[in-house]
Formats: sequence, structure tokens, C-alpha cells
Amino acid sequence: MKMYLKILTSTLFILIYIQSNYLLSQTNKENNRAVPQTDAIYKIKYGFFGGLNMPLSPEEMTKIPKIYDKSTESLLNGLEGLGYKTTYIIGFQGKFNFYPEFWAGGNFAYTSWLSKNSCFNDSIPTVNSENFLSLFTFGINSFYYFTDFFYSGVGVDINLFYVNVKENDSKRENIDFVNKYTRLGLNLMLGADIPIFKKVSFDVSVKAQLTNLLGMQNDNPETSRSVAIINQYGSPQESHIILLLINFGIMFSSN
Repeated sequence: MKMYLKILTSTLFILIYIQSNYLLSQTNKENNRAVPQTDAIYKIKYGFFGGLNMPLSPEEMTKIPKIYDKSTESLLNGLEGLGYKTTYIIGFQGKFNFYPEFWAGGNFAYTSWLSKNSCFNDSIPTVNSENFLSLFTFGINSFYYFTDFFYSGVGVDINLFYVNVKENDSKRENIDFVNKYTRLGLNLMLGADIPIFKKVSFDVSVKAQLTNLLGMQNDNPETSRSVAIINQYGSPQESHIILLLINFGIMFSSN
């Protein structure tokens, strides 16, 4: 985590330096004429991004499992943890300027995790489990630019989860498990959109994403089995999944 924070801090300092030089060059070109904010920011922008996705909560996502309980139909599937680490994220985004400081936009993103774990308990020999999770996010966002380049944002996400759990030669019952889930989420972000050419800018943002604010399920009344994406260890209750994203992107202006 410390390494990622150092990378982020260094990147922000570089961006501030680029921004300062860009503003100075623009001032010289315009002979000290003030440029209205509506002219300084393009009306429509679109582009792609990639970055890092760090799971923050629940702790079962990052905890390396050593023991397991009875299986449940969820990503955790009886393990005490998944051992997930920081992974990649890729996507596409667009922004539309509808008022001087305010923008609206949308994005599509994809990310995934895979862990392979060996666990045991007192009564059953060691089991080897593969736990795969992928996430497609469709987001609608609003942005407020408190300077020409730096912004904050909030958004609503439709999150599509895909879960695939396998245990080859398992001594437990047949627990290979595949399922899909849809959840509504919320995100908050801070970012910088720094011009590097006339119609091209570099966008960097830090985003906190609560992926399953609405739509969580616990027990399936027809089967008495968990239908959670990831349940709390020893309980069928679904846990909130919180992610921290650091994104780097290239944005193009259409006008």
C-alpha cells in the first residue's frame, strides 16, 4: 500500500508541474487575457483508462485462508478468506459539460480477481479451492471542477458480478459454484484533467467505490442457502464490498 501511495503522490506532483507550465504558456499566448472557464474546458470529452483496483472491505477478500467451515453458495464458500490482492482495471469514459463548472458523464469498467488457496479443518483433509470474481461496472457520474483542471465527483453504478468457485478432488460435497449478481453502488472521486495537447488531456483520479449498496441478498427462502456475493465467514449475510481505484486515462476532445 505504501508503494502505491508513493506512486500516486509522485504522479500528482508531476501533474501539478505540467499544469503550471501549461497555464504559463497559455497566459503568454493570450497576452495576459483572462480565459473564461467555459473556454478552458472542452465541451465533450471521451477516452479510455486503466489503473489499480485495491479491495478494502470486507476483510475476507484480502485475508489469506488457512481453515474453512461448511460450504455456502457464495464466493467465500466456507473459506475464512480469499487472499485477493491489488488487481487491474480497464475501461472507457465520457464527459459532457452542461454548465461552466459542472460536467455529467458515464463510464464502463472491467476488473477481476483469481485466488488459489489450500485450507484444512479438523475433520476433512486439505482442500484446494479456486475462487474467481469479475466485475463489470456501468456508471453515471457528475463532476464539479473547482479549478480548470481539478475536480471532484459522485456517481451511481450498476455492477454486474460473476462468481466461479471450483474445488478439484474436494473431500467436501460437490461445491463447484457459478452465479451472476446485479447490485447498485455508489462512488466518490477526486481527480485532475491535465491538458497535454490542444485536444488531448491526461486524466488521473482516485475513487472509492461501494459496489453493493442496494440489492444485497442473504438467505434464499426456497433453499435456505446463501445467495450472497461474498458472505461473512460463518454467516450467510452478504458483506459490503468496498474498493479503492487509482485510474490513469487519456481523454480526447470532440470540439
